[in-house]
Amino acid sequence: GTLAGGNGATLWDCSLALTRILAERYDGYDLTGTVVLELGAGLGLVGMAMAAMGARVVATERAITLPLLRRNVDFNKVVVGGRVDVAELSWGAKETKAFLAERSRSGDPPFDIVIGSDLVFPSNSDAYSLLADTLTVLLDEKTTDAKNSKTIDMWQSHEPRRPDVEAKFWDMLEDRGICARQITLSDGILPNSHPSDITIYKLNCSPSSAAAAKTLDSIAQAKQNDTFATP
Repeated sequence: GTLAGGNGATLWDCSLALTRILAERYDGYDLTGTVVLELGAGLGLVGMAMAAMGARVVATERAITLPLLRRNVDFNKVVVGGRVDVAELSWGAKETKAFLAERSRSGDPPFDIVIGSDLVFPSNSDAYSLLADTLTVLLDEKTTDAKNSKTIDMWQSHEPRRPDVEAKFWDMLEDRGICARQITLSDGILPNSHPSDITIYKLNCSPSSAAAAKTLDSIAQAKQNDTFATP
């Protein structure tokens, strides 16, 4: 429509599922001072839920989707208490590094939690590598900063639609040294009513952020050479 384009104007089941999971995961925690980055925020539900729990949230999206996202945040300002900022972020290593550098110049704190719901689907396969690069930069930024050595919490919900296509994204994460661990009932945060067609992942660097950064540099160089360099 006028305010948003495509997927950013729809409330998807993945957002509802991730909201429930995060509410369970951080139940009883004081999130005051916790800084959350939401990627591909869409309507902003997950980020606003985190803000309602006390976190400071930066909800990011493409430029075309920002007006509707801002309207939703403003409409829910009584609930989120002014704790949600809306910002444009296009995926990719260069764009993400610039985004983080600007925050650093402004004196903004680093992110403690990164969340994203339904970011991977068949029709956006051309953006898989850009998203993988963004996640790599975010993980490396946190784990290599000596002042903020605590491992970042990174959560992603996913509804498989074309596993044969979407598998390329998960392979890209592995190539970059990122482990995507599927959350199961044994983790104690999935409700029995959790939809069977939605998967929740916890992402972290494996085996090290340094390896992930090296891999990202190799991939960037390979793109320049129009060849793929296996790390």
